[in-house]
Amino acid sequence: MIQLSGRRALLVTVALLCILGNPRPSYAYLDPGSASYTLQMLIALALSAAFVIKAYWAKLKRFVTGVAPSSERQEDKLPESGSGDTP
Repeated sequence: MIQLSGRRALLVTVALLCILGNPRPSYAYLDPGSASYTLQMLIALALSAAFVIKAYWAKLKRFVTGVAPSSERQEDKLPESGSGDTP
């Protein structure tokens, strides 16, 4: 992530506010297909984000909590072969 110093961050913020705070009229035509395409892109973004979260959920959970999933914890408790505990 980019970190800006205090003065530079203020300059960037003021520049963005000047650009976004002074809109010009755009005499453009938006047909219904544009809204449909925008909605389709938003749905695709949401579904792809859900897939990525689902695919990396265990790694994300382990990173955030610092605790291994239950399957890894059970493997740690299994006795090693050749330890003499089994008949």
